[in-house]
Amino acid sequence: MDHTPWGIGNHDAIFPVQESELTDKICQFLEDIDYTGIANIVFRYDQKTQQFLALELNARLERCSYWSALNGVNWVELMLKDADDEFANVPDDEMTKVMTQPDQITLWLQVSPRVFKRYAPDSPAKNVAVNLIRQRRWRYGFKDKRDWNPQRARMYHFIHVSNRYHYETWGNVKVNPVVRFFQLTRWAIVRTINKIGPKYSLMN
Repeated sequence: MDHTPWGIGNHDAIFPVQESELTDKICQFLEDIDYTGIANIVFRYDQKTQQFLALELNARLERCSYWSALNGVNWVELMLKDADDEFANVPDDEMTKVMTQPDQITLWLQVSPRVFKRYAPDSPAKNVAVNLIRQRRWRYGFKDKRDWNPQRARMYHFIHVSNRYHYETWGNVKVNPVVRFFQLTRWAIVRTINKIGPKYSLMN
């Protein structure tokens, strides 16, 4: 999860897991309320009760939906196919077989692997993510060689320098004052350079 005050609650890393029982309950709930359309539900795992808690349901794609595309589920493509009635003759049980198998999953990152490994709290989930990084089975939502250009490279560098600076400020791990000084200087230089040139969106 994001450590910064303005990003608390947002994901910095996502990989899919198979939770058939939970999925069945959610599907049944949506059917019971006659829900139609795209929805994402935010869950938190309670370590004490070892249960998933549903916090909210959003009637839209999630902010970080690129993680699902990396793992075999392109929501926009599916919505377009649904609009064209391409799923009319597809059995319901086939509609659920869209997620990548566990041994083929890809980790989505919003921060650099170095920042993630340094600041993510130790947990079984972190161990899985770090293992995926070691296997090079990870991607960014904002780095794609198909649209790579100087403006995108500038954004990419700015994001990573900013993340390192902000996580040193707000994260649970601190560095010594000398290293902190050089990080602050680097961030200030990159931030100044970043103001030169066309504007861009940081959304992915």
